Amino acid sequence: DEAYPKANDMLAITLLVSCFWVFEVLPLPITALFPLVLMPFAEVMKSTVAATSYWGWVQMLFFGAFLVDIAVEKVDLHKRIALNVLLLVGVKRPWLVVLCFLMISY
Repeated sequence: DEAYPKANDMLAITLLVSCFWVFEVLPLPITALFPLVLMPFAEVMKSTVAATSYWGWVQMLFFGAFLVDIAVEKVDLHKRIALNVLLLVGVKRPWLVVLCFLMISY
């Protein structure tokens, strides 16, 4: 159609990527990057426009949270905090630990 000259190219890219995704021809992270490469190659859109849909501020936020989570698990910070809370409160007053968790979750 004259209104959408690149529609057939985009449909071909979509079908190729979906077939690769369903049949797992390549690993899924590599398959997910195919549109980023194929859309500028087929001149459907520019690479900067395609890349912004892959990496925005929300993705950066999630990536940063995952890095912090990996760092916390690597140094066992969650275990240190739990141990220090138990040492501070003690085991004779478990209701105090429950009360602290209730106050935090409120």
